[in-house]
Amino acid sequence: MSYFIKNAIVLSGILVTLTGCSVAPLTETSDTPTTFDTAKSEIMDVISTVADSVSGQDAYGIYFSLSENGDEPCTFGTASGCRPAYIEFTQENGVFVPLEETLVWPVFDAPAIQMTLSPDHEKIAFKASDSYGEWVLGELYIYHLQTKEVVTVSHGAATKNSGQWPTWQDNQTLVYTASKDCRNSACATEERTVGIQLSYDLKTGETTTLFQDFDSCDFQDLFMFDGFVAGYGVTNSAGFDDDCPLTSYTKASDQGTKLGPQPLFFNLETNEYVSFDLNGAGLNACAHFSTDGTTWICTEQNTLVDAHHACSDPSLSDTACRQGGSLITYNEIYGWVYDEDSGMMESVRGNQPLFDHVHPTDLPEVERYWEPKDGCQVYKTKQASISGTILSAHSYCQNQGDLDGRTGAETHATEFSRLFLIDIEDPENPNYFDLTTWMEDAFEEWGAGEATSFTSVMFKL
Repeated sequence: MSYFIKNAIVLSGILVTLTGCSVAPLTETSDTPTTFDTAKSEIMDVISTVADSVSGQDAYGIYFSLSENGDEPCTFGTASGCRPAYIEFTQENGVFVPLEETLVWPVFDAPAIQMTLSPDHEKIAFKASDSYGEWVLGELYIYHLQTKEVVTVSHGAATKNSGQWPTWQDNQTLVYTASKDCRNSACATEERTVGIQLSYDLKTGETTTLFQDFDSCDFQDLFMFDGFVAGYGVTNSAGFDDDCPLTSYTKASDQGTKLGPQPLFFNLETNEYVSFDLNGAGLNACAHFSTDGTTWICTEQNTLVDAHHACSDPSLSDTACRQGGSLITYNEIYGWVYDEDSGMMESVRGNQPLFDHVHPTDLPEVERYWEPKDGCQVYKTKQASISGTILSAHSYCQNQGDLDGRTGAETHATEFSRLFLIDIEDPENPNYFDLTTWMEDAFEEWGAGEATSFTSVMFKL
C-alpha cells in the first residue's frame, strides 16, 4: 500500500509480474482503470496545478530509495529495507521547497535500488535489493508507472554479482551489464564471463550484446544519454591487458598497481571511446555516472594516493585526530565535459572537485542522526544525479565493525545514510538540503534520524 501524503488518497493495486522461463515483453493493457490509475490521474492533475503555480521557477522531480521503517536499513551494502519514493521540489530564494502534494510513498512495493527513469517518464528500471514475494535479490525489473505491469529483465546467476546499473537507451530499450561470477560457485574459472553489456527490447523481449570487441573487459555502472554511454571498466586479466581499453591496471613497468574503476565515454554508433583525464584531475578512479546533457559527473573511487582526510572533531590537531581514532577518509564528486583539443573528457574545475563537499559536522540538522564522538571513518558520496547546478546525492558514514562470524570479513556499522539536495551554483559554498530529514518529519514510520536513503534519479520538469 502506498500513500499520497497530506490529501490522504490511498493508492492500491496489484503488480502483474511477467516472469517465466524466458523474459516477457511489456504489453499494453485495456483493463478497467483501477483505484491506482484513478488516483494516479488525480496526482497528475495536482502536479499540473503545482506546475502552474510555480511558473517562472525551476521545478524538479526525484525518485529515490528510502528505508521502509527505522529497523530495516537502506544504504550501501545493506539495502534490504529500500522502497521507492517520489517527490517534486522547487527553489525559492535559494531555499529548497519540497512540494508535499506531489509526494508518493512508496511508489510501488518493491525493494528497489539503482532506479533509472525512461525518457518518457513512464517506466522505471531497478535492481532488487532483497528477495521476497515475486522479487529476487539481484534481478533487474521494469515497472510501468501507469499500468503497474512488471517485466523481469534478468535471471539468476547472470547478474547477481555484477553490481550493475540499468540505463535507458530509448523508451523501449534498456541497457545493463551482466556477469557470471565463478568465485563463489561451482563453475570453472574459465567459464567466468564479466562485462557483457546487454540491450533488452521491451517490445520483442529480445536481448542483444553490445561492445563485442571488448568482451575481455568488464564495463559496469552504465549511464546513457543521447546515443552516448559512460561507464567504468576493469580487465579480466590478473595484470595489464593490451587488448582491453577498459583496463584498471597500469603496465608491468609500473608494478601493475591496481587503480580501480576507469571511466570511459562511448559513442554507440561508431563504437569509439574517449578516456577521462584522471591524471589532470588528480584521481585514481571514478564511477557511478549522471549527466544533464552538458556536464557528466562521477564519484571518486579507490583513492589510494593522497586520500582526502578530515577529523570528525575539527578542533583536534592532525596527530590527536589520528591517535584518537577520529580520522575521516572521504571522496568527492567530479564534473566532466569533452575537450576537442585534448580529445578527452576533462574536469570542469581542473584538479578540484565539482564542488567543495562539506564536513559532516556542517550537514544540515546533523545532530538528529550523528555526533562527532560517534566517529566517521568512511564518509562517502556513493551516487549523485545532476540537473544544471542542482544535485541529488547519497552520502553515508561508516565505522569499522566486528568480524563476520560466518565469513570472517570485516563488517561496517553505518552511522548515517542520507539523501541531500545540493545547490552548487557557488561551488565553494554549496547549499545542502536533507531530503531524508524532511521525509522523517512528514511520516510516522521513523523517529528523528532513523530513516536511511540510498540511490536516486532526479530530473527537471
